[in-house]
Amino acid sequence: MPSIVVYEKNTFSFLKSKLHNLGFRMLSQKEVDTIFKTLDFKEPRNQETDPRKNIPFQFESNYLKITVWTSFHRDTYTTTPGHCAWVIVQLGDVRIWSSPQIRRTKNFLARLIHWVTIMKVFAENRPLCKQCSKRMQKTLDKKGNRKWVCTQIHHHGNSQKVYQSWNYFKQFLDSTEMKFFAEWERQQNRYVKWRKDSGLRVHKIGSTRNSWEVQKRENLVSVV
Repeated sequence: MPSIVVYEKNTFSFLKSKLHNLGFRMLSQKEVDTIFKTLDFKEPRNQETDPRKNIPFQFESNYLKITVWTSFHRDTYTTTPGHCAWVIVQLGDVRIWSSPQIRRTKNFLARLIHWVTIMKVFAENRPLCKQCSKRMQKTLDKKGNRKWVCTQIHHHGNSQKVYQSWNYFKQFLDSTEMKFFAEWERQQNRYVKWRKDSGLRVHKIGSTRNSWEVQKRENLVSVV
């Protein structure tokens, strides 16, 4: 297994500059505290450090909110023990997609920036319905695969739902990000094939990992 690297303050400064150039802003401690208080998050397991000290950055486009949980600690600006980085896409307060865990190994920064860039392109190119031009919503097909859907059938000439591929955004990736994402997809496909060939259950991403629980679900924000 690759060695975990502890990144120092100068690395955080570099990451902060890259994220600012991509249009992300760093959330204040007050904003993070408000998120945790409003939704009353319950952590899935004991954390080695206070998760509220994890420095996040955020970007919004087409009512989609991208949050980068960097795993850097606000007091020291160094990476925190036991935490991975994540890039999460939300519609309101509901997560609709996320990167895999980004472990702090040798190529941590490069992989994190790749995922940030990909998720930004994803948000900026949220598809519009071909029939009514309304923003499409996330749905799952019978196999549990993500798709975009528009359910505004009264605006559709054939009164049918309109679907779009979840990977609609890929056509807008540059060659570097396309290569990175394609390699990640190949790795995922190889892993799924190996589990099937081994007679093992194929889990959906996140189905075996405990998630943060929202205690105050009445405070969830719903947007279109």
